[in-house]
Amino acid sequence: MGIQQKEAIIEAVENSFSAADISPDDKSSWKKPLPQFNIVHRMLRRIAESDDHHLRNPAKTAYSHISTFFRFNIIRNCGEKLTWKEMIKSKGGTWIVQLKGLDYYVSMIITEMLLWNLINYLQSEGPSEVRFLVILDEAHKLSFDKGTPVEWILREGRKFGVGVILASQQLEDYSKVAIANTSTKIVFQNHDDYYSLSKALAKKSKNISDYRKISDIITTLDRGKAFVLSENIGRIVSIDSLKSRGD
Repeated sequence: MGIQQKEAIIEAVENSFSAADISPDDKSSWKKPLPQFNIVHRMLRRIAESDDHHLRNPAKTAYSHISTFFRFNIIRNCGEKLTWKEMIKSKGGTWIVQLKGLDYYVSMIITEMLLWNLINYLQSEGPSEVRFLVILDEAHKLSFDKGTPVEWILREGRKFGVGVILASQQLEDYSKVAIANTSTKIVFQNHDDYYSLSKALAKKSKNISDYRKISDIITTLDRGKAFVLSENIGRIVSIDSLKSRGD
């Protein structure tokens, strides 16, 4: 979307807060209940349907762009209410956000919105020891570009008390930032076209500097075996099945 479409969305957000009687200049209003998320969609449509609003046409385009995101009413005021504070302070608690079945871009947007919300909370709390982990499966669906929440967590997360585990089919799905800012890599049998995977691992390994040797290892690993690079030392390890661990 262009600058004007984004401006129309921003105005819809501001109008939503105004309708909830929340003002940036009145701190006492900040404690009032936040407007429901779908109100933003409604406000954007109101701008698009107005006769004389200067953002009418951009709002129409923006409305069509984001309609899929709102169509399934993903963010709504029902279900279990949790806060980051409650989730982080609970000992041994695990929460799973299941986005199966959603459109690719919708699931990516939801994930990044949650991560930005978490980041804002962490920044408000200040620096801390590592308190919890964020696990991102199918991480190749997310952006690692500069300015994205995943990139921020990789660079700044440890300072604010969050660790991250990324899971994907291929190491090349990750950016250089992801490879450089993660201390442990666990690689199961994988193809290694053009040695791209082994070269990335060799740069971080102190004991196996020959990328061709690493390539031979990762392309011939048996089932249940993994090449683990931790503290810049590479080794082959056995991964027990869940069944055997349960016994």
